[in-house]
Amino acid sequence: MYKVFFNDRIVYLGSTIKKSLKNESLEIWANNATEVKDSWIKFMKQKKYKTLNINGKDTEVLKNYFFNIFSVVYAAGGLVNNEKNELLCIYRLGKWDLPKGKIEKGESIDVAALREVREECGLPGILNQGLFSITHHIYLHPKKADIWILKPTYWFTFLYAGNDKPVPQFDEGIIEARWFNKNDIDIVLDNTWDSLKPLIEDWINFG
Repeated sequence: MYKVFFNDRIVYLGSTIKKSLKNESLEIWANNATEVKDSWIKFMKQKKYKTLNINGKDTEVLKNYFFNIFSVVYAAGGLVNNEKNELLCIYRLGKWDLPKGKIEKGESIDVAALREVREECGLPGILNQGLFSITHHIYLHPKKADIWILKPTYWFTFLYAGNDKPVPQFDEGIIEARWFNKNDIDIVLDNTWDSLKPLIEDWINFG
């Protein structure tokens, strides 16, 4: 099953829905790429639907059909923990966020995640502890009104064992980089992107 965020709405690929949600959901069975695209267009135009559930014989085929509708941009980022088990968050575009960015041509996913964390938070000596999760979200191209972007983001966990203070990358619109413990992480959850909330909640439960 794939879960793709679209603002405050969600697209599920290869998953059925609870009966209690059917009034707010558009659920279809897709046999080909055209049916998948048509369901997306209907969902996008009819805001009464909070979720779109696309089902078919093969989830991976559905995923390929759906992804081909968009311009796909791959990104990588990190959930950075310190020795106090605090999470490093950044403040950008009026919301709390996690350090991340586009994967450059020829760059491996893990190298991209480490580079982005270092650039956006200014911390040296960060240890990569492995892939944590992959999120997907859709947004309109900021400069091209007819181009929709689907961004898969690969999230790694990192450990920082030093004492340096995080330095936000101001030229990327980041105005603050701050450590949060589990007692004050609600500050972040109350003002972050919907696609990040499950990720941060997983960190709370398993971090």
